[in-house]
Order: sequence, then structure tokens, then C-alpha cells
Amino acid sequence: MVGPNLNLTLEQSVARMDSALQTIEYIRSPLGLGWDSTESGQGLPWWLVKLAGLLLTGIAVTFGAPFWFDLLRKMLSLRSGGGAEKSPEPQPLPTPAKAPAARPTAVAEASEKPVAAAPVQTEKPLKKPSPPPKKPTPTPPPPKKKPVG
Repeated sequence: MVGPNLNLTLEQSVARMDSALQTIEYIRSPLGLGWDSTESGQGLPWWLVKLAGLLLTGIAVTFGAPFWFDLLRKMLSLRSGGGAEKSPEPQPLPTPAKAPAARPTAVAEASEKPVAAAPVQTEKPLKKPSPPPKKPTPTPPPPKKKPVG
């Protein structure tokens, strides 16, 4: 594979650049993308439409991605006939049943000491995990003493 000739004179480099730019100018986008030199001579209505489009784009961007993804999902579910399955809402966790109070037994009655009920486990509030401990910063070594002499 032979690479490009890099030993060109300044005139040859400018001629190749002009040729490449002319080739690029002839390529037209089928979507009408890019700039046209005639845009600068447009009148006030054209500029107002352009300004309104930029303003509308800015407002749309401020809604953020989650809004647009949810809107797209809703539009697609309408298009498919509205039969989109809804995700079930999370069910609350069941609370543990309380242990019934202990009844005194014959042995307890005989000794006349009350029997304590079994401890009831209650749900503890979830705590955020603590961040990992910070690494201690190394202390710089003490300055070296100069020998006296």
C-alpha cells in the first residue's frame, strides 16, 4: 500500500486543497443540511422563524431525557393499540406478626414468677451505607538536619 506523497511544494499543496474543497462543494446533502451563502440576505420574517425555532429547541432541551423517553414510550404504546402492559406497582413488604403474649404455665404459677414474652423483631429503618473511610494523607518526612562542622 502506497501512502500519499508528502514531498509537495507549497503550490502543489494549495492546488490539491482547492481541488478537494471544490469536490466537497459539489456534494449536496439530500436532507438539505449545511449552509447556503444566500441565507445572509433573508428578510425579517425568516429571522423571526429562525429565532422561534432556536427558542423552541432550547425549551425542549430543558425538559431533559427522562421526559422525552417517557413521551416516546407513551406514543409507541398508543400506536400499537394501547395494549401496553403496565408494570405492577410494588407491593408493600409484609410486617412481621407480633408474637402472642406468653401465658403463665403451671411451673410459672407454682414459682409465682411471671414468664417474659418472646422478643418481637421490629423493622429497623434502612440506613444509607456509610462511605468508605478516607485514606490518611501521608505526612511529609521531617527536614534533614545539616551537619554542623
